[in-house]
Amino acid sequence: MKRICLKDIAREADVSQTAVSKVLNGLPIRIGQAKKEKIIETARRLGYSPDMIARGLRNRQTKSIGIVIPDMSTLFYPKLLRSLEIFLSSHGYQALICNSEDNPASERKHIEALLSRSVDGLVVAPASGRDNIDYFKEIQKGKKPFILIDRYFAGENFNFIATDNKQGAGEGVVILADRGVSRIFYLGNIMRNQPLDDRLAGVKEEAVCRDIAFTTGQIFLTEPDRKSVRETAARMLDSNLNGSGIFLESNRLLMGLLDAACQKGLRIPGDLPVIGFDPFIVEMVCPGDFNSLQVIREPLPLIRQDIAGMVKAVGEYLVCSLNKQAKQHVRKMLPVEVITG
Repeated sequence: MKRICLKDIAREADVSQTAVSKVLNGLPIRIGQAKKEKIIETARRLGYSPDMIARGLRNRQTKSIGIVIPDMSTLFYPKLLRSLEIFLSSHGYQALICNSEDNPASERKHIEALLSRSVDGLVVAPASGRDNIDYFKEIQKGKKPFILIDRYFAGENFNFIATDNKQGAGEGVVILADRGVSRIFYLGNIMRNQPLDDRLAGVKEEAVCRDIAFTTGQIFLTEPDRKSVRETAARMLDSNLNGSGIFLESNRLLMGLLDAACQKGLRIPGDLPVIGFDPFIVEMVCPGDFNSLQVIREPLPLIRQDIAGMVKAVGEYLVCSLNKQAKQHVRKMLPVEVITG
């Protein structure tokens, strides 16, 4: 299908191409109101849509924001993206979303593609590891607003909005302590990033303050797929569990833990208090999964990140930076909310 251009509208409306351009872009022009209305009506009738990239090259804005996230398999990132997209849309910006699958090489490829489309700003939840730090430093030297969301790099001078994961993990330990736990087992992701390291540090610190046993031997790290979590959790549950509780680095690991607990005949939280970060996705792939879900006998407490606050802070940074034509500086940790049932 042929793309309608300004020349087509000018021919149909019997005016100059310059007149069409000025009217559709809201620029001053000395023609009558009837001519203006005819140009607008002709553009609508022909189905004209502006070439935003070409317009961006002229106006130095494409009204688009590039967003790169590392994972779509949890509830957290899809909800974060939806909220951020709504915020940006309400301010006239289109979100261009890419998934790096937590791979630094893929992340860089996506960012390069977004920059080639002349996006006005970049929001990145970095892939695990520090492979792209030098690349991020080069981006930050440029004129485009650039901010990290959810994840950040300790000791680096990037703009970021993230959760205070250390504080949140400490609050989770307090909940376990209030439920009589005297020893904590930690189930987490083998791929590390700064927020996950902060969660582990928060558990260690609060466990010391509460005189709760927590040693290296009680830390179990696994690939996040359900089978790997089940196998790792089964090894963990072979330990002496008297007085124990489990801290889940993320509730994406909960279904695998329930599988292992079901095999061991354990009930949660009766036999084993559990707390974790973020909402839980119920994964039902076979009839036997109902047995795993029945391991839970009452609502589990969870540590919830402030997605609305994160989106608001990132969105305001972008909009303010773009409207003032100067980048803002923001580095902010947001508190969590602990939901106890």
